[in-house]
Amino acid sequence: MILCLGDSLTLGRLGYSYIHFMKTDEHLTNKGVNGDTTWGALKRLEKYMREPWYQQVDTVIIAAGTNDILLPYLFSLSVIWKLLKGRTAARRQCCASDEQFREVYAQLIELALPRKVILAGLPLIHLEGFPIEDIIRRNEIIRELASKYGLPFVDIYALQKAALTHEPSSCSWGVTSLKLLCDSLVMWAFPQAKDWLAKTRKFELTVDGVHFNAASARLVAAALEGILNSKGSDPNHEVQV
Repeated sequence: MILCLGDSLTLGRLGYSYIHFMKTDEHLTNKGVNGDTTWGALKRLEKYMREPWYQQVDTVIIAAGTNDILLPYLFSLSVIWKLLKGRTAARRQCCASDEQFREVYAQLIELALPRKVILAGLPLIHLEGFPIEDIIRRNEIIRELASKYGLPFVDIYALQKAALTHEPSSCSWGVTSLKLLCDSLVMWAFPQAKDWLAKTRKFELTVDGVHFNAASARLVAAALEGILNSKGSDPNHEVQV
């Protein structure tokens, strides 16, 4: 059994999850949670470890860390976004510094071991004023941890960057969460509209500047499948392009 630990990018209600496109004989357990942070993923994994079903897990895919950067960005947009900070505060506790992120992410890895662990990096984001340099820096930390622990690393940012045929305009989620809520309702009620939204907004790889459309989800799925199928190969394998 493969445990897929992550946030909304793993869950796939907003946009597509890579899980939707995975072709493997192993059972995939979707443990993505909207808005979850690296710290939240660690707390959840600690809980899962105490449950009997976890003993069946032989592989853990970790895709955490995007919200540690995205949530502070959103909270800075307006008082209305900031009011959401208190909701499920424990789950939304962000790693404010690179060192804290490195420490919590390392704890995640050590908790998942000695099972097979695959690390998936942070994605390309196109939001107005978003600190993309933070994504690049945190991806470098994940890459370093992958090297330290001898684990495969899927560089989602690099995969998406290489797949772009043109640089899209950055979009805005507005000063309230209303746009995100409307997107959630539309995609929940009409899942087939996800790629239509991406096309309407002229995004090649996301539905809203963050969440995967089918093209991105397929890229990530193919990279993960390549690692899962490469039994006996170099474990310290990095998928970029």
